[in-house]
Amino acid sequence: MRESNLDCLQWIPVLCEEIHLYHDDRFGRWVMSGTNQVVFLNPASYEVVKLCDGNNSFGNICEQLSDNGVFQAATVRRSVLNIIQDLETNGFILNRGSDSLQS
Repeated sequence: MRESNLDCLQWIPVLCEEIHLYHDDRFGRWVMSGTNQVVFLNPASYEVVKLCDGNNSFGNICEQLSDNGVFQAATVRRSVLNIIQDLETNGFILNRGSDSLQS
């Protein structure tokens, strides 16, 4: 895993086109659905996903989440990286930057 390299700060994650992000009002939770899979997001994961708009770099996402108190500054990078990598592995997120999120 290349998470120690600074190049990950330039990754630009975006939701795949076939992924639908919606709020399930009945159960009060955010849901991502795709081909043959559904993910129920916890509040921290939702905060990460909503910033994966194809405009924010990984570094910008970490900075915004640290600034607004979603994650502690000391753990923000590792936490955001883990969420994004899990979602990329499962086909929910793509990287619009030059490097893949996978190592």
